[in-house]
Amino acid sequence: MVSGVFGAPGASNVSMPFSDVDPPITLPGLMMPTLNWPFAVPMPFWTSIHGWFAVTDQPPSDRTALVRTLARSDPESGSLIPIGTADYSAYLIKAKSFAPEVVINVMGGGDQVNSLKQFVQFGLDKQMAVAGTLCELESLRAMPDEARVGWWTMEWWWDQPNTPHVKEFNDAIKQRTGRAATARNWFGFVSVHTAALIANQEKTLDPIQLAHALSGFKLPPEIALQPGAPAYRSEDHELMSTVFVGEAHPPKGDPDNLFTVRDLLPGDKVAGSPEDTGCKLKWPT
Repeated sequence: MVSGVFGAPGASNVSMPFSDVDPPITLPGLMMPTLNWPFAVPMPFWTSIHGWFAVTDQPPSDRTALVRTLARSDPESGSLIPIGTADYSAYLIKAKSFAPEVVINVMGGGDQVNSLKQFVQFGLDKQMAVAGTLCELESLRAMPDEARVGWWTMEWWWDQPNTPHVKEFNDAIKQRTGRAATARNWFGFVSVHTAALIANQEKTLDPIQLAHALSGFKLPPEIALQPGAPAYRSEDHELMSTVFVGEAHPPKGDPDNLFTVRDLLPGDKVAGSPEDTGCKLKWPT
């Protein structure tokens, strides 16, 4: 989830009058119950097929939500792993001992990169599948080819040949950075343009008025850069953006072609209810 201050090409440190810009996500085909997570941390999921999962340790409030999820299944068939762990051998040995069909890895950043490297080094990719919730282009770039495996979701993806305006946006980013656009680039782009569009619509810079106007606001296609018309949900201002589900792999042609989208899930179909997210808007009186 992204909130508060954003960066974008040509802009930085832009404060925004809204909170989250992506919905909680779930993976299709693995029959996962969704835990709605209102914090910028990995989200735990559990499969109803034979599986084992690993998540990085979270602050107490986050850990409480995780425990509720584990209670739905076998609490012994998984591990809480400290952030910044260097050696995953003990956890991988434990995972192997369950003989799962799939390992659910919901770590992020360097933890995700290192755990997948060691997952492959142990040869577990030949014995079981790996999947998870969020993956990032930045993480895939940091992995060797052999660790670019598994099924994941992306918050946004640069290769959408049938979606208007995406190529122009990606080309503009590539001209500046030399690489394909990432979800971070798109977040900044959406954030800055949302503020501008709302301000022009309301003819004011009053933050409270702008925040009220954000409720139900739909992104135009040239800003949404994805199928459909994602809108900011009125109850909590989450942007109901598309979830890109697919498979990681070594580069195919373009060095940033590291992920193939297999399915597109509308945000409002996979997000939890506003009542369950834990995000409540309280307006000044």
